[in-house]
Amino acid sequence: MVSDNRRIMCIGLDGATWNILRPRMEAGQMPNLKRLCEGGSVGELDSIFPPETPAAWPSFMTGKNPGKHGVFDFLVYDAEKKRERPVNSLVREGKTIWDYLTEAGKTSLVLNVPTTYPVKPIQGSLISGFLTPAGAKDWAYPPELADELVAEYGRYPHFFETMSFVCAHSEHNANLFLDELEFMDRTKFEVCEKLYDRNQPDFTMLHIWGTDRLQHELWHWFDESHPKYDPVMAKKFGPRIDAYYTMCDEYIGRLTEKVGEDGLTFVISDHGFGPTHYFIDLNSWLLREGFIVLKDTPKVRFKKLLWDLGVTPQNATRLAYPFLKFAMKLKAEAPESTLQKSSGSLRLPGMLDLNKDVDWSKTRAYAPFGWSGIFINSEGIRPNGSVPESEYNTVRDAIVERLKELKNPDTGEFIAHPIHLKEDMYHGPYTPWGPDVMPLPLDKAHMPVCFFGFQSREPVYANNTLYGNHLMEGIVMANGNGARVGGETHGCLIDMAPTILYLLGLPVPDDMDGKVLEEILDPALLASMPIRFEAVGKQVEAANTGLTDEEEEELRARLEGLGYL
Repeated sequence: MVSDNRRIMCIGLDGATWNILRPRMEAGQMPNLKRLCEGGSVGELDSIFPPETPAAWPSFMTGKNPGKHGVFDFLVYDAEKKRERPVNSLVREGKTIWDYLTEAGKTSLVLNVPTTYPVKPIQGSLISGFLTPAGAKDWAYPPELADELVAEYGRYPHFFETMSFVCAHSEHNANLFLDELEFMDRTKFEVCEKLYDRNQPDFTMLHIWGTDRLQHELWHWFDESHPKYDPVMAKKFGPRIDAYYTMCDEYIGRLTEKVGEDGLTFVISDHGFGPTHYFIDLNSWLLREGFIVLKDTPKVRFKKLLWDLGVTPQNATRLAYPFLKFAMKLKAEAPESTLQKSSGSLRLPGMLDLNKDVDWSKTRAYAPFGWSGIFINSEGIRPNGSVPESEYNTVRDAIVERLKELKNPDTGEFIAHPIHLKEDMYHGPYTPWGPDVMPLPLDKAHMPVCFFGFQSREPVYANNTLYGNHLMEGIVMANGNGARVGGETHGCLIDMAPTILYLLGLPVPDDMDGKVLEEILDPALLASMPIRFEAVGKQVEAANTGLTDEEEEELRARLEGLGYL
């Protein structure tokens, strides 16, 4: 039945995955999610390339692939300043779900979604996500909302203050991490309840980050098949980990009740999650294969000699790890200390550096940051491009063919597949700036990375810092007014924007890449309210502004601390 009073509650559990949720639902730890599934529709949502937070949530909110909204990773290239800048709402192109709702006179409550700082006025309320600079005062709309929440909670937890991959090896640090995780997400759920009661919005979008961070940090403590599984820590922390998921479930149940019979609840994730057993150091592989060329200077030759002899971040971390654990414990116990700038890897002076030691005039490909893939060093596209357009296909084909031969030295298995190409991943005006080649053997528990440029002499090496990481398949649940009972889907994250607009009675903009997820919607609704489309003109291109240089550097430091850069 079509209802003019339909409200939509969309809860984004970052990184939530069925292989974690379903066992807990069946064990009775998450009864509200089980109820939503049994009384509605379920399925998987494929993420986008790469399956990372900064690219995925803009795709959710715009219904577009990164080739259209322009965000491929935590950094966006600024052609004017010739450097990468942290992503923010002003470098993302395209209208969001709540922009369209504001234009239609409908109200929204948008909480914590990444890439929403600086905040923009909407019909309703908005709190920016974790890419908000520390010390920022203008992170809420209306502006007075920020003062209200700080007065009540002391601080609004945009970001972790105690963050370190070594929490996965230290009982003390793990407790600190879980304390803050619980405070962060309990606060966000409570703020959502409070503002929902106050505003009664047509659309609510709540982003919960803790599910992602918990799985990154402590996956090896609740995955018995992981090579780093620790039964002692699993026994100590298992109940607390279970309690966190139960807490999330209880709040989701409370929010669902608030939506009422006329409402519809979605629970989604931007990507899935799974174990990480090995890293693939893309830059070390590109150096070995001759696609990266180092400067021919005495200093760089000496650094390369040390690297050949084993003076690498990976070996330094492995040898220093017992001392690092002890030092981080002391640091954690020190007054007012934070762990936010530790990435779990040790970088010493004199090690090879991607930014300082590469001869860009001869380098044909590189991996700039995070795990976003391999970039051809194309003329006119990359900051120091050396590959002319006429040689692009030759270079890319050579990379793909050699990646197919990449083996894990411990197991002997070929591990680079699947390999994705730019034109298969993206389309739109920003496509040239995206990665050109992306190996994603995530289902094989291998994670392509480029930490610090050249982490290891052997491109494939055992992971000792990040035991869980992203997979492509996220989740979706739909329950309530307009949802099909017993429906199933395997859709895409970009399908959520057109689906939500349709359910709220709006036409779907024809420049969206996503589609309405009809298979999880009530057939009677679809019959009574046909999907409408709206032609849109060219939207204003995003401006590469929004943050001061100081804010950008502060964000870069925090993203380095999380291992994202």
